Amino acid sequence: MNTIVDMIQHHLKNIPTQIVYRYIENEDRPSVTKTFQEIDKEARKIENKLLQIAKKGDRALLLYQPGLEFISAFVACLYAGVIAVSVYPPRKNEKPHRLKNIIDDCLPKIILTTHKIEDTLLHIFHNENSLEHIPIFDTEDSIKEKIVTKHHHTIDPEDIAFLQYTSGSTGLPKGVMVTHANIISNLSILQHIVDDTQNNIGASWLPHFHDMGLIGGILQPLFLGKEVILMSPVYFLQKPVRWLEIISKYNVNVIAGPNFAYELCVNNIKKEDLHAIDLSSLTLATTGAEPVSYETIEKFNKKFIPYGLDEKVHFPCYGMAETTLFLTGIEAKEKVKTISIDKDDFKNNLISFQDDDKKSIKLVSCGTPREGHEVIIVDANKHKLDEKKVGEIWARGPSITLGYWKNTQKTKDTFKAQLQDTDSNQFYLRTGDLGFLYHNELFVCGRSKDLIIIRGKNYYPQDIELSAYSAHESLVTMGAVAFGIEDNGIEKLVIIQEVKRMHLKTFDYATVLNAIKQTISIDFELNIHDVVFVRPGNILKTSSGKIQRYKNKEAYLNDQINYLYKEDIKKIAYVAPRMK
Repeated sequence: MNTIVDMIQHHLKNIPTQIVYRYIENEDRPSVTKTFQEIDKEARKIENKLLQIAKKGDRALLLYQPGLEFISAFVACLYAGVIAVSVYPPRKNEKPHRLKNIIDDCLPKIILTTHKIEDTLLHIFHNENSLEHIPIFDTEDSIKEKIVTKHHHTIDPEDIAFLQYTSGSTGLPKGVMVTHANIISNLSILQHIVDDTQNNIGASWLPHFHDMGLIGGILQPLFLGKEVILMSPVYFLQKPVRWLEIISKYNVNVIAGPNFAYELCVNNIKKEDLHAIDLSSLTLATTGAEPVSYETIEKFNKKFIPYGLDEKVHFPCYGMAETTLFLTGIEAKEKVKTISIDKDDFKNNLISFQDDDKKSIKLVSCGTPREGHEVIIVDANKHKLDEKKVGEIWARGPSITLGYWKNTQKTKDTFKAQLQDTDSNQFYLRTGDLGFLYHNELFVCGRSKDLIIIRGKNYYPQDIELSAYSAHESLVTMGAVAFGIEDNGIEKLVIIQEVKRMHLKTFDYATVLNAIKQTISIDFELNIHDVVFVRPGNILKTSSGKIQRYKNKEAYLNDQINYLYKEDIKKIAYVAPRMK
């Protein structure tokens, strides 16, 4: 089986009536299911229309809300050899900057979408002359047709299956070219780790335009022939207990999410909502897409072990769109591994062990690379570092994607890195992340571009953010962003912090400000240049929940933040309206 199309056809032949997707929209409506046979039939109908405009190698832009409609359209693109580009559909009254950037980059021949979104697009495109020429195709009409024609295209492993546009957390989005060979390599790794069978069931709320949602939530079931329960991100975020209810009701074995999703379950689920929860079916709870917090794992265990959770289900891992999805992970069903290192030494990129909790920080192992993949740590001069030395994470292997669409220079800089002073001709992916190896296991420190350097010492923003939002009960957990700004040639620390909605009317600015300043001073021996308090939901994040530090910093510098209180101008502001 060399392509994902091969795998779909294999399952179509052997288990055509196997339910592969079950979508839950809300509690009031029954779930909707799709079998391999139904997905294939719908995809063939869409493929017929698609090939009237596009040919193999052309790009198709897929604009869909969460649901099963996207899956049939995506499979249609795989069948036709048309490169799928999945993007979150814009709202009617918003400026389509990101969408326009992606369209300008990939130059799609056609847009696949639904009737409702088509109306929005026509409104937006009417005001954007550069977008009016792209034909829009409503796939809901196509799947109602009775005629199904099977086309036979040669799909090769090295063909590009889709472009995964990066979330743009540090700049403009770039189209990662993901081949069929990349997909098969990565899904094969996940199969070995998860030890999936056709009886195992997954559950995912992750968006289909994000690598974790697309690979783990949609392509993995097609690869393995197993069922997955799907729901929208909003359905989960509005009421996180729904995730646990679905696990309990359907005896779900495998789930995945960023660290913030588990934190959300800890903080937003009340004890009275847990009376019918049974998590004993869970065998794997993957955590990735952002730094993994051991404090979150501990709190999650403490809250949910009484409801059948096995503490060994946690599976911290590391990867990104440029590695298809997965790169490293611990051994499944093993207890999470951590090390406690000295805070002060860590600021100077030194790793030394420290037993005193007040002087140490605890880091979580993201495990080892798998099946033909290699991870090394490299310094600024492109020399390979020994274990326990912090540097940039480099990687190579069959899951490493081709590069960035139509961006030769950025592809060369990122995907064609080579070590200095060696005879090796090996190329590596530069991840842009900082980390170190210990006993061949990867410990991730953070993004190199997000690193805050003050007085020659290194500070990782996620550590400062944890201390900030933990400083007072009125502050939103996971609701802080920390970054450095230059002021007269000196790097200074700025923190933007969300305030809990229930505390907005009674918020004591001076007390909370002092609590944050004291906490940061004690934990890091740092002074804060400015603390900006905002309403919940005002910190800029990606669609998958990752903090966009670059964009928050940009908004701060351009005075584009709706603040409640801004320390550097010593002004208590009125309670501003919600940022749109």
